[in-house]
Amino acid sequence: MKKFIKYLVFIAIIILTAVISIRIDHALRKPEHQTVTDTIWVKKFKPATPYKTIEVPKILYLYHLDSVEVKEVIHDQNIIQVVLGNNQVLNYSTQFLAQYPNANKLVQFTVKSNQLSLTQFNRQGQLFTEVYDFRPDRYNYIYTPSNLTSQPKGFFQKFGLSADLMFRPMSNLWDVNVGLNHKTSIFIYEVGLNAHYYPTFSKSVGLDPYLRIRLEI
Repeated sequence: MKKFIKYLVFIAIIILTAVISIRIDHALRKPEHQTVTDTIWVKKFKPATPYKTIEVPKILYLYHLDSVEVKEVIHDQNIIQVVLGNNQVLNYSTQFLAQYPNANKLVQFTVKSNQLSLTQFNRQGQLFTEVYDFRPDRYNYIYTPSNLTSQPKGFFQKFGLSADLMFRPMSNLWDVNVGLNHKTSIFIYEVGLNAHYYPTFSKSVGLDPYLRIRLEI
């Protein structure tokens, strides 16, 4: 029985080490400035169906803009050429204006804590930022040219796996936990298996199922 428990603890440690190693390897391999796209798929775009709940921004910022002189606009069947006052030439595909004509131009996209900020430029020449409450751990989101819509995540989408190692050096206490958790709007429930080694009290490795409830602040 002791050998069996030791094997389980050994397997749990291997799993935990593998998870940590994969995350560290991914962090080390990820370049600071990625300049090359790994994969490009060419296929027909099919817009996602918006969710029923429309998210309303809690803050709206409007900005004043300096006017830009346009000297000349030249166009043919495929290209629209815009010559600015400083003689800078901009070329646009005609499909740029013909496809999704009501869609705003995305200028900036930022996520900080539980806030999503979208800075856009519309057809009327207005630059503005919309700030939304954003909780991707609880909701799925779809953004369309006019709205951000959301839908609560399904019951099974809120499940996740966890593995952790805890060492208390002052008392020389070791704990390894491997569990399954479920997130709600307030609490995180977790059930799993705990392997512990407390040499001060016992030389054998203990094994116990556990239930943990955490409050998400």
